[in-house]
Amino acid sequence: MGNDKVLLIDRDKETCDFLSSLLKNEGYSVTVASDGKAGLEKAKRLFPNIVILDVGLPEIDGIEVCKELRSIPECESAIIIFFTSQAEDYTEIAAFEAAADAYIVKPVRARVLLSRLKALIRRVSVINRINLPAHLAVDKNSLTVTVNNKRVELSGKGFMLFELLASKPGKVFSRSDIHKLLWKNDNETDERVIDVYIWKLREKLGKNIIKTIKGVGYKIELEKGTA
Repeated sequence: MGNDKVLLIDRDKETCDFLSSLLKNEGYSVTVASDGKAGLEKAKRLFPNIVILDVGLPEIDGIEVCKELRSIPECESAIIIFFTSQAEDYTEIAAFEAAADAYIVKPVRARVLLSRLKALIRRVSVINRINLPAHLAVDKNSLTVTVNNKRVELSGKGFMLFELLASKPGKVFSRSDIHKLLWKNDNETDERVIDVYIWKLREKLGKNIIKTIKGVGYKIELEKGTA
């Protein structure tokens, strides 16, 4: 973890002090910015691997900062995490549509936060190593998947679901596993919402790419010509 550079962007000094101390103790290199403009300027100089930011930032709000970060070539594969007290669904959706990797609502216990960060690092590492066949391409910045030269835009959650399934082609992911990985501790979201996202993915990407394993869950098929 010593090579992981973290950029914290938050106007709240107490939050920055807490996160900075927590992450430095785990071996991360940490830089702090107190507003969106300063955060972007530091990102362009430091090229962080991980960015943790709030939604309500001075100068430039967090959603716009996230979009700008994804437009910086050296930051396009960085892990971007919103750490905020704003729990509204529409704000979370906007964050994922801006290509954030996670949305964590305060308060959260330190050990839980570290655990989720480590899980994200593992997941993104796996995603970045995926060798997709020629007829499939993934663009994380624009949340699009290209199938047989046809470019398809996905929702934030839909893209995350496709990423998860594509991270281990042939592996069957149960609804329970998918719910835990993508909806975290959201007990108000029923697992059946996954079926809706699967239906939407099939509608956009082709019916045969994602296979249903009856009574278990879903897996992705990456054989050429499945679209």
